[in-house]
Amino acid sequence: MPSNWWDTATFLLEAEVVRRMASNMVRETYPVIFGRALNFSLPATAEGPSIEAEINGEAIVFPLGPDLFLRWADCKVGIDKDQSKTYRCELKPGYEFR
Repeated sequence: MPSNWWDTATFLLEAEVVRRMASNMVRETYPVIFGRALNFSLPATAEGPSIEAEINGEAIVFPLGPDLFLRWADCKVGIDKDQSKTYRCELKPGYEFR
């Protein structure tokens, strides 16, 4: 059977594509505030926790760092059985949550 250039043809292509890429995943967790303490938890894989706060109408990010140091709060971390981390930051005198 002769073939014409306008005849329908079906092509099947198969390919495997692998692309490595570094990603920066940002996870947001919302704290629970009880009195003067801010409480939140993060999964075991979380790295570099920080707290974003609004001070005088300006958003400021406070990285916790390995020492959990904040000028305005005393922070402690507990590690659960599944290696997730529970943070508690209690305000120092002179600071308040709104």
